[in-house]
Amino acid sequence: MACGCATRKTAAAGSGNNVQQIARAAIPHSVLPGESCIFCAEKHVAVAATVPAVGAGVSTIIGELELARRHTVLEFPTVSESIAVLELQACLRGLDNLAKRLSDLYIAVSGVAAKNDPTQKAEDGMQTQLEASGAYGINPFIGEIHACAAYRLAYEIGYMLNNRYMIIGDLTLGAETIIRAYPEAAVDMRDLRHRVQTKRASDIDKLWPELCRNISSRIEESIDAYRNEYAAGLASYLGVANAQEAESR
Repeated sequence: MACGCATRKTAAAGSGNNVQQIARAAIPHSVLPGESCIFCAEKHVAVAATVPAVGAGVSTIIGELELARRHTVLEFPTVSESIAVLELQACLRGLDNLAKRLSDLYIAVSGVAAKNDPTQKAEDGMQTQLEASGAYGINPFIGEIHACAAYRLAYEIGYMLNNRYMIIGDLTLGAETIIRAYPEAAVDMRDLRHRVQTKRASDIDKLWPELCRNISSRIEESIDAYRNEYAAGLASYLGVANAQEAESR
């Protein structure tokens, strides 16, 4: 299924305060993070390909690629694998040829999007939804992925409220996967999650990029040790068979 555009004009059925029902009814085009949508993936890859891989740009690239991967992993596995390989490269700070590879990736994803019908939908009219996954053990790279994904979800114009449930989930999983390597970041993610949940967000815009910058700096300080200890787990999380082979592509 290409996109959920055609399903969003129908108000959600049922009762209760189900966040997905609310999101489905809120905006005609309102694809949730984790739903299959090649057009949403194209958007996220386009952002990643535009941002310089320096400073806070690395956090943006990681977050955007993770969101693109989530939009493709269920129904566009070849695209998802290509995204995952570059996400792995960005996480491991293999930045030398990343800009060119991101540009090539955008061209490839855009080509797939051009061949899909945005009105296509499932027989039941609902999008294929990525199931929530539990914590993936202690791994600072995965913790950074969750933090960066939450950061980019929070800044996705027109989707912020709809993305709220996955932002909360990403911050929770991020804290769980990074706490032993970087306990201060886990505390910051927990505080940010509480602010999102209780809508105490007067200064929240300043906290997102600061959190990602701090995590990125800590990872870069220990990058060689982290590569040795955590790269295999990161590759497994992303569905990349061989981390060293992926880095050399």
